[in-house]
Amino acid sequence: MMPVTRWCSVLLCLLAIGAHEKLVPSIPRAPPREVMIWVSEPSLRNSTFWQILMGILAHPSRRSLVHTVSPCVFAMADNGTLVFGDPDPALGGQAVLRVMVPKLRSLGFKVKPLVSGPPGGIEALVNGVLAHRERFVAEASEVMAQFDLDGLNLDVEISGNSSTGPLYNQLVTELSEAVHQRGGQVSSDICCDCDGDGGDYVGIRCQDYAAGPIDAVYTMSTYTNNSSQFETFIHSAARRLTAAKYGVGFEYNNVLSRVSMDSIRQLGVRRIALWCDVPEVYGYSSRDCATWWDAIEYFATTS
Repeated sequence: MMPVTRWCSVLLCLLAIGAHEKLVPSIPRAPPREVMIWVSEPSLRNSTFWQILMGILAHPSRRSLVHTVSPCVFAMADNGTLVFGDPDPALGGQAVLRVMVPKLRSLGFKVKPLVSGPPGGIEALVNGVLAHRERFVAEASEVMAQFDLDGLNLDVEISGNSSTGPLYNQLVTELSEAVHQRGGQVSSDICCDCDGDGGDYVGIRCQDYAAGPIDAVYTMSTYTNNSSQFETFIHSAARRLTAAKYGVGFEYNNVLSRVSMDSIRQLGVRRIALWCDVPEVYGYSSRDCATWWDAIEYFATTS
């Protein structure tokens, strides 16, 4: 049996350690890096595509790297409603969500479908979705619950101006707040490098995105094979959007390498998104695919 004096010494030591731990502030852990894959197939008609894609994503070495899958199934209609790009209930967008979401979630992926803009352009957007924001936001909330979604990715590639920008910013704000109430996230894709005040798609400015409740914004100006342009774009966007919200967009044939990943990481950016899906599906060589996945693994796992 330990003597009383020894017990007292041990107890005092433990108390001292506890007091010291309270005095020393804990070091906050950096949020994990996120890799999102945009899936361009809007329906289940191409069954071979989905078989190949799911086989790749189910592989143990891939599952731990990809965080989110964004199937391109939604669109804004000219009348301002949220619709499926392919309306066929048996094989279209609804079928993609009904069949693929449970499979993707069982593999551990988040699912945040893409929403494209109305075919009628800026006039349809203003007179449709922007004039009926409450209805559109309510519809978005309903489909999130119906299909157990984790969020939405806005891809409204329509030119605007200083008068449409504030209206669209109001929609983005209200949609983000509604989706947050359901535990989800909203992101948006933009065209440019944010180095100016003229506004991006629909006239919204990068500083508006940065100040609002939207969770992430991905640049498409970074779809480039020019390394110098890429560096310019990511520095400008990270400055305007903030590293916390900025995500770098890639296509499968861009400057996707450990070098570009280092540049992104040095800016404190923790998100990337990739078109189109996975290069194996599009007939790229095994060497191209190995380089592609090597860069993703390097970004996602290296401290």
